[in-house]
Amino acid sequence: MTEDAVEKAPFTEQLRSLGIVYWIANWMELVERFAYYGLRTVLPGAAHRLITPRSAWPA
Repeated sequence: MTEDAVEKAPFTEQLRSLGIVYWIANWMELVERFAYYGLRTVLPGAAHRLITPRSAWPA
């Protein structure tokens, strides 16, 4: 079984060929994920502080 040799462009050239819309959409998705997972990290601690009496907080 033989395959025809297809010459591929280098990886950096492939990245450069992607349009600005691609990069903007990916950046927006990345920021959205940072916000989502950041909130999941911070929210439990904030909720704990809201329901715990101030006298029980660590010094």
